[in-house]
Amino acid sequence: MKTVPTDTRTPPRDDRAARRALGWAAAAATAIFVAGFLVGYGSISQVPGPLQATAGAGQDHDGSFGSILVRNLGAAALLYGGVLTGGLLTGTSLALLSAYVGATAKIGVLNVGAAAVAGAAGWYAGLEFLGCLVAAAAGLHPLAAALTGRRHGLLRTYLTALPASLGVFALAVVLLLAAAGIEAVLIARR
Repeated sequence: MKTVPTDTRTPPRDDRAARRALGWAAAAATAIFVAGFLVGYGSISQVPGPLQATAGAGQDHDGSFGSILVRNLGAAALLYGGVLTGGLLTGTSLALLSAYVGATAKIGVLNVGAAAVAGAAGWYAGLEFLGCLVAAAAGLHPLAAALTGRRHGLLRTYLTALPASLGVFALAVVLLLAAAGIEAVLIARR
């Protein structure tokens, strides 16, 4: 007769493995972001002439909390989408997003200077970047878990990591909510 364990908590060994996998996922997301940012930043050598005359005219949102939140959560959902594609969607979208952020940052620096860019966006941009990095780490977490902790087999380990990745994604959403609130307040004060 088999006995059913009465303690259903995750054993400490599994907790350590989950933390280690999350650490690897966060490190991979950070490396991809930094590489993409540097590529985007380095791809711009001067502000295009037409851009100087129309700076800020082509914003894709009205600056309201809702539109900022929709844009940010859309990016976060895309970054988290790697849980369905073995990390591929997360890696690709993070590389593209970070290259865009790098190019945009360089245009801002060339157009108004680093201090002005930091003063205008510094209050919320850090939270937005952190939220996106956390969403990307959540999207890469099941893959990292499967690659680093094959104790129960690749697929089972991958699937077991999905609930934890959803918890990490919830943290990303909280960070992006805070960033959207700060950004909306700052835009309204202009």
